Amino acid sequence: MRAPPFGILMFSMVALVFLSGCTADPGNNTDPYRGVMNAYLLSELERVRGGDYTVLDLVVENPSSYDLYTEDRYDVTAKISSLGLFDTSSETKEQTADMRGVRKKTFSWKLVAPDDLAAQADTTVRVRLQVERTATFTMPPIIFADQEYATSREVAGNPIPKGSTQVVFSDNFVDVYVDLNQAPPITTDSVHGNVKFVPKGNGLIDIGSISMPKGTCRDIDKVAKTASCEFKANPDTMVEETFQMKISYTYKLDLEKSLAIYPY
Repeated sequence: MRAPPFGILMFSMVALVFLSGCTADPGNNTDPYRGVMNAYLLSELERVRGGDYTVLDLVVENPSSYDLYTEDRYDVTAKISSLGLFDTSSETKEQTADMRGVRKKTFSWKLVAPDDLAAQADTTVRVRLQVERTATFTMPPIIFADQEYATSREVAGNPIPKGSTQVVFSDNFVDVYVDLNQAPPITTDSVHGNVKFVPKGNGLIDIGSISMPKGTCRDIDKVAKTASCEFKANPDTMVEETFQMKISYTYKLDLEKSLAIYPY
């Protein structure tokens, strides 16, 4: 039997994950990834009687306004990786949803407690959240300058300010670090960059592919989470070149919920 409807229903929020987006100035629209994705587990009951059931929910919230309109791929899969002592009457342990245009999605499983326990037992249910995503990043600009123009600025006592050799950008799941082999202004028609991908939170990330309209990327190391990219420009004098990088990746995050089962 279900617990009496007038019983206290305890909702526990666990494994709350804040996957922070870009911290750029809100007025800067070159990088739209400023939202925060939340993923957490809720259980209808904390203590479940043998033979009874509870409903386990995985709630995925997507407050980023960009993701409500993007045409990029944004598929989320939720899968029970361990039931603990429970059984499930759900038709499938794995569920998938397209999160484009979705503010909030709930994945639910009905967990049935065994009815043959002689004493109370604690158990843990584990869920894996997997995000399959193709994201288009707009990088902070890199200054390129014609060599003759750069030299004339130096001679005039007004040299072009040196820029940083590191460019950093991010979305809700991954931070991307680009280390350039020379400091801007770049006085050649291209600059090389070593790229490092760092997953946010406690997640894991697998890089699938990288493409750029104004450059090339190669040598993707799926173990080290690195790549080698070349950024190209050909200014007449000086230009702050903005590059877009389209990255396909898989982000994985494990969540767990502890529950108690008491004898029937």
